[in-house]
Order: sequence, then structure tokens, then C-alpha cells
Amino acid sequence: MRHKIGLVLIVASMLLGVHTWVGHWHRYPFEIQSASWNDGVSDYTFTRAPTDTFSIEHYEEVNSVATAIEFIQERYPLGSQFEIMNAVYDFTRKRYMHFMYPHHTFLTNPYLWLGEKLLPSKPLDGMFLAEMNLRHAAYAPCGGAAVTFIEIYRAMGGRAQFGSFIGHDIAEVDIDGDKYIVDANLETIIPHSLAEVSKQPDLIMPYYSHRPDRISYYLEVFSTTLKEAGYDRPPSYRADVYWLQKLVDVGKWFVPPIVALIGIFFFAVRKRESIPSIDASLEPSSTTKILG
Repeated sequence: MRHKIGLVLIVASMLLGVHTWVGHWHRYPFEIQSASWNDGVSDYTFTRAPTDTFSIEHYEEVNSVATAIEFIQERYPLGSQFEIMNAVYDFTRKRYMHFMYPHHTFLTNPYLWLGEKLLPSKPLDGMFLAEMNLRHAAYAPCGGAAVTFIEIYRAMGGRAQFGSFIGHDIAEVDIDGDKYIVDANLETIIPHSLAEVSKQPDLIMPYYSHRPDRISYYLEVFSTTLKEAGYDRPPSYRADVYWLQKLVDVGKWFVPPIVALIGIFFFAVRKRESIPSIDASLEPSSTTKILG
């Protein structure tokens, strides 16, 4: 029985390894990516803004923070931190179609997919990491765009933090004490700090004039409570889920070899038990002792 269990586990580990590799890099077609997503309260569906500057080139050539940096270095002037900020902002706004919540499936990450099934009121399968969004998604909500901008900008030596109002997530950049709000989702940069806009929401009006259909809504949003994640902390309003997803994203690679080792253990124990003891085979039989 142990022999069979060992074989099953070894085969399962091989299949799981293939599943992990394929799922890690998988991208669904656009129409599947834009299926509705539930955050435990309501369903969200994709509505593309008329000003959306999504670039298929950005999507097809970039699937990680590292390839994003290479892409930016090849195409943008990067002489100062201000230029780097603008380059990363321009890349991020063109990398995604906006106003959609990408999520994991059984293929892309079965562990986070299962977490959402077990805790539907607190979904864990949303993509909280820039690496996940860049690998899998052509779409991103405000938080996904902010996280992507921050992680790329930080990797290029900049200082940025995640800011969250009730209804909208954005990034704030600090360049030698000068603060800028970077909204890659609504495609604008505001030369004010989060604190300033929180105290005086109408400061945003000139910078969202390209979205007259949403300006009144965002005036209300920027009047709500502001949460700043911090310049040296995870770029997320849910640091616990952010770290959980980082752990799962790394840990999933260890599951197949662990399953294989368990299978090998069961297989080896069964095999060893089936080999007769050498000492026992050399011991004289009772008949031999009598004849002797």
C-alpha cells in the first residue's frame, strides 16, 4: 500500500510542477480576463474609459517588474528622478486597460483561488502584487495600477507610497521633498501631496478635467478618510494580504518537490521492507542446529 501511495505522490508532484509552471505565466484571452469579479460586496464588470491609452505593445512585451524596467530604460529619457517618475507613470497607464479587477483562477494560482472559495466575503484571489498583475493581466483597477507604479518606481531608486481613499487608490511620490500624486488609473499627475488634497479636494479639479463624467464622484472620494501606507511599507491598503500573496507566490514552487520527497519516502520505506534481512538469512535453521 505504501508503495502505491509513494508512486501516486511522485506522479502528482510532476503534474503539479507542470501546472505551477504553466499557470505562473498564463494569460487568458481579453474576454475571459474581463469577466465579472466579486469583492465580497458586489460584482464588478469592465467598463473601458474613452480616454484609456492601453498599448498592446506594453502588454505583450512586459510580464514582470524586471522586464518593465528594461522596457522603460529602452524607450524613455531617465536623466532625473522627475523624468523617471514620468516614465514609470506613462508606462503604467499604457500597460493596463483600467477599471477592472483581475483575479486568480485554479490555473494561475490554485492556492489563492481556494482561499477565495473558503473566504468569499474576503476574497484572497485579487492580484495585490505588481508581479502578478504584469504576468497575467491586461486590466487593472486603481489599486493595481498604483501598486505597479510604486513597485517599478521603487525598483528604479525612487520613493513612493500607496494612498487610499474610500473608493480610490493612488500613489504619492517624494522627490527631494516635493510631493506628487500619481494616478496611473485615471491617467494624471497632480503636483500636490495626499495630505494637501485630503484637506482641499477641489485641488484635483484641473487634473481630472479629461474625465468630466467622473469629476463630481472623485471630489466626494477625495473628501473621505485618507490612509497612507508609508514610504517604507508594502504598497497596499491590505498589507496582510500583500504579504500572504508574496508568500504564496514564492511558496507554490516548493510544493511539488515537497510532495515528491514524501512520495519517495513512502516508496523507499516500502521497498526496504520488502528486502529480507541479510542477518536473518545467515542464521542457521533449527534443523541444522540439531543435526550439528
